[in-house]
Amino acid sequence: MKQLKAMSPTGFEQTCVELLARDRFLHARRVGGSGDLGADVIATDAEGLTIVVQ
Repeated sequence: MKQLKAMSPTGFEQTCVELLARDRFLHARRVGGSGDLGADVIATDAEGLTIVVQ
């Protein structure tokens, strides 16, 4: 937990992407910018449902 708290926002988002990919989520990626509605990470589960991390 200390390692997560010490990460930059970008590092934390990348770690989330890596954990989702490790857990077999598909197309896990960092997103951001205009029009993203605050989404930082998006992935898809095995059933095709979209997971959004904000």
